[in-house]
Amino acid sequence: MQPSARFRFDDNGGISGTDADAAKTINLLKLDHTTLQGWRRGAITAFFPPDEQLSREEIERRIRALGTASNGKLAEFSFCIQSYASLLLE
Repeated sequence: MQPSARFRFDDNGGISGTDADAAKTINLLKLDHTTLQGWRRGAITAFFPPDEQLSREEIERRIRALGTASNGKLAEFSFCIQSYASLLLE
């Protein structure tokens, strides 16, 4: 299982593990800290504003854009945003 598949992120910046090891990592590294949740929430909201209605194609386009490096770097929290966006496609 890829590491990215072991964590899920919600629109509030929350994180959950998809297995026991991921849950243990979240607790050990304090990845559920309120500061991190706020940063993730801000990043997710910037890419997917809650009042915006998006087509499946637009969501997929944004997911692809998040996986494309700009100046050799991915967008901050791109992993988290992609995880949240995949929930929108379910």
